[in-house]
Amino acid sequence: MNAYIKIVVISIVLLEVIGYGCSNSEPKISRDLQESFKNQVPVNDMNKSFCIWVDSSNYAELKFGSDIYVVIENLSDQQIFFPLGYGTRLFIVRDNKWVEIMNKNEYYGNGSILFPKGIQLGYLISTGIRPIIGPNIKYEGNQEILRIVIIGELISDGKKTGISAGAYTDVFVNP
Repeated sequence: MNAYIKIVVISIVLLEVIGYGCSNSEPKISRDLQESFKNQVPVNDMNKSFCIWVDSSNYAELKFGSDIYVVIENLSDQQIFFPLGYGTRLFIVRDNKWVEIMNKNEYYGNGSILFPKGIQLGYLISTGIRPIIGPNIKYEGNQEILRIVIIGELISDGKKTGISAGAYTDVFVNP
């Protein structure tokens, strides 16, 4: 096995060992707030075909305006296409509602394809986000709940299906 493949395999194993996996220790979200999210992001395949998680080694350093590294893991037997920026949407809670905020990260390319687990090494993608609260939204307290949402499209027989698949995770972020 050449050195590059060894590094990739070791990196993937380390990410799975030190990461929270698909079951992050997430902030508690009320049932009403969760229902309102389903109305804002109406994706039926949410947290089923793939999951996202944040590297736990950087968990204490999660801040608005800083890079937060996210791993996307395919749980399905289908390929998933992600557009430029991975269909990323970021939300915080204000007045018991989800309010969308900006992602200031820049992405390059034409999108990415995430392969099914076990088919190729490409069943994990690592990317970053940089959440920014705009000038018309005020900070509240020391920590905020940040919902990271990524939306892709299922691929069947090498073609995009038009069927959306999404995943989200909630984390606490410091100002």
